[in-house]
Amino acid sequence: MRDMIEQLQEIWGNTYQASAVTWRMWANDIMRNLDRSTWARAVFDAPPTRLERYLGPSDGLVHEHLTRLTRSTRVALDTVNFALADNAELTRDWEAFGRRLECHKRALEARKETLEGYLAECPLPAAAEVRDPLPTMQNIEDTEHQE
Repeated sequence: MRDMIEQLQEIWGNTYQASAVTWRMWANDIMRNLDRSTWARAVFDAPPTRLERYLGPSDGLVHEHLTRLTRSTRVALDTVNFALADNAELTRDWEAFGRRLECHKRALEARKETLEGYLAECPLPAAAEVRDPLPTMQNIEDTEHQE
């Protein structure tokens, strides 16, 4: 029985942590089959389901791995939270920009209405009715800039 317990602890000790009673129950479960030729292979099989609740993760590599995994997950979560905060800020900026665009549009529409009002109040003559004044202008001598 001791040899079987030692084999189990040697193979599974880096994966599981258990009390002496649990190791003994596992060894007993394997040795219950009286055919010794199956024992060597059975040591490598996963623990029986009924013993899993008595087994904990080893303080070795599995615990280290879980600690690193937890730390990595927290870093990823922090990264996502920062990205969500940036997204919220961009959303606020987008909404503010939309309000500025709307104000700008209203100002342009007001200017348009003003210009349309000018056009309605001051009708312009047709281009054919407008004569070029240059040919009828009299050329006056420049006396102010003479020396």
